[in-house]
Amino acid sequence: MGEGGPTTQTMKASEVRQNFSQLLNKVFRRETCVIVEKSGIPVAAIISAQDLERLNRLEQEREERFRHPG
Repeated sequence: MGEGGPTTQTMKASEVRQNFSQLLNKVFRRETCVIVEKSGIPVAAIISAQDLERLNRLEQEREERFRHPG
């Protein structure tokens, strides 16, 4: 993993299905995040549980700032 965190790759849903176990390992090790496309449309993302917790925490902090500005 580089200094900036995991890379993001875009994959077709069929490719994700074929490589799911390998992708989960890479996501767990924070080597990659995956944008899943279906018919060329981004429909989902696979991120580590750690990244999801961070995202949820940042969203919660953002909501707090808007509720109590200053």
